[in-house]
Amino acid sequence: MLQWRLPGLRAWLAAPEAEDPSWRLVEAYLGTAPVKTAPVKTAPVKVVVFRFYLHFVGKAVMGRLKRHGQRSISAELDLDDDEAATHWSIAKAEFKAFRLANARSLTMKALSFAAFQRWLSGPYRIAFLAAADDVARFKTRLASSVEVRPNRLPPFSAMELASCAA
Repeated sequence: MLQWRLPGLRAWLAAPEAEDPSWRLVEAYLGTAPVKTAPVKTAPVKVVVFRFYLHFVGKAVMGRLKRHGQRSISAELDLDDDEAATHWSIAKAEFKAFRLANARSLTMKALSFAAFQRWLSGPYRIAFLAAADDVARFKTRLASSVEVRPNRLPPFSAMELASCAA
């Protein structure tokens, strides 16, 4: 039997907007900010959530926007890497180094990430991972499709390199 310990979760769920400054932008757009703010005139067309652990914030923002009439908003989830696979890999290294407490902790985190990634549902049109091999084995209900978006900067042009040398 797995026992989930989530300290402070009830308090966070009771007032997520008090903890996260990104709520101020959403509230300014919706006109529901508790403090007088300048209204945002442009309606958002896309919500991009970076990292898996911010999924709940993204889902809440989407819900709040939809409740206020913003129906045609797109959502993307940029995961960067497969958190479960990363934690499994580090747990294996810790186990080989005989750091068993760390290995156990990382294994539990890997199991949690694997379960969340596999079974949570989400409003995302697409989820991005940085590596093609992660995409091949990644299973999720969070997004309709999963694609590769590498973490690479484009190469510098000759002119940019020359200006750096000057």
